[in-house]
Amino acid sequence: ARSSSQVRSRSVDPDLEVDRSWCECDAVGEPKDEAWIVKAQEMEGRIAHLEQQLQEATENNDHLTKALELTEQAEACGKEIAEADLEAAQEQIRALELQRDAATAAQQELATEFAIFKATAMTSDCIGQQMTATRAGQQPQAGDQDVRPESVVAFASDVLCGIEQGLRGDLDRQEDEERQ
Repeated sequence: ARSSSQVRSRSVDPDLEVDRSWCECDAVGEPKDEAWIVKAQEMEGRIAHLEQQLQEATENNDHLTKALELTEQAEACGKEIAEADLEAAQEQIRALELQRDAATAAQQELATEFAIFKATAMTSDCIGQQMTATRAGQQPQAGDQDVRPESVVAFASDVLCGIEQGLRGDLDRQEDEERQ
């Protein structure tokens, strides 16, 4: 049996230290064969257990290495997919911007046509009122539209200037958006 001083003097993990107490001899100086056989079997069992743990650790390490490789491959694929999705989204944005620009241009064209039509109609109406009043020999009354030719031309000119300013503002805004 081991003394307490032998147990305290151990400096390494007791599971890893080789126990040599089984080599003790009997009173005659002969090795205790039975003790030796039992200890040898215990050591073989321990060695087999450690080999099994080493094999399991190696297999576990192999599995972790494979999992890491698969994770890295998945990340690379994910990045490629994300980049492709981003490109597709940017293409859609560009297509929508082109559609918006076309719709804005069509809207401006319709607004211009409407303003010109309205100015023409009002000018025609004013001229018609003036001709009717002139034929009847009437003078303009308070509250009547000013139908003098110079007033009609000034009104039409103001309408066309407003249209031009609106179109310039739209073009300037569109150029600013394109620069950004």
